[in-house]
Amino acid sequence: MMKRTQSTVYLAQKNVKRGACCKGKKLQSATQGKEAAACHKRKKDACVRQKSATKKGKAMKVIGITGGVGAGKSTVVKIIRAHYPSVYLHCDAIAKELLEPGRQAYEAVLAAFGRDVLNEDQTINSSRLYQAAFLNGRVEELNSCVHPKVRIYVEETLSRLQKECFAGLVLIEAALLIEGGYRDICDEFWYVYADIETRRQRLFENRGYTKEKIEGLLKNQSSDEFYRTHSDFILNNNMPLSACEEEILKQVAAHLKEALI
Repeated sequence: MMKRTQSTVYLAQKNVKRGACCKGKKLQSATQGKEAAACHKRKKDACVRQKSATKKGKAMKVIGITGGVGAGKSTVVKIIRAHYPSVYLHCDAIAKELLEPGRQAYEAVLAAFGRDVLNEDQTINSSRLYQAAFLNGRVEELNSCVHPKVRIYVEETLSRLQKECFAGLVLIEAALLIEGGYRDICDEFWYVYADIETRRQRLFENRGYTKEKIEGLLKNQSSDEFYRTHSDFILNNNMPLSACEEEILKQVAAHLKEALI
């Protein structure tokens, strides 16, 4: 009988460990393969659903929601989202995010308006920035610092949704949707309309804005005629917000049916 030396035992143990390791790697590889296959199947199924939806006129549709401040754009979006599959991109909220320290628009605003617009913690003070821009005739300068970055964010999000084969409405809300050149990425522009007095009242009652701030905002708004000329669909929201849901849904449902969206 062969005598098992220490070297022989060591080699045997090493081979056992190697075999266990290889087996573990094979199991890990098999698991990863199954996960990859499952992920691929989910994406494939999603694309099949989108193709089916496209044939029925229900593929992803990008809708630009625009209108003056206080017109009730966010309220209209909230109503639509409660009844239709949708993704919501609020450009003001995106801009606020991009103005945080280290984000894309932060340094551009500091370069244009100086460090006087900063809080002690180095975040941007929105009230100071508002005063520096709106009360000093520098609104266009502020827009040029922020909106190109917002546009890039929106385009990247739309690209991701397309890759995920999303089928539904993508609602892009922005006051400067038309001026910002969003026509080339939107299927339609929807204009949310409310008269000037209704908007003043909403800004005062719902947001607590001062008369000075309200008039400063309204002075820098595009005209009703401008919005109507550049929009595909006009949503009349010239009514109390608490009573507008049924009317808004009627208008939207009628238009979607007509437009085959």
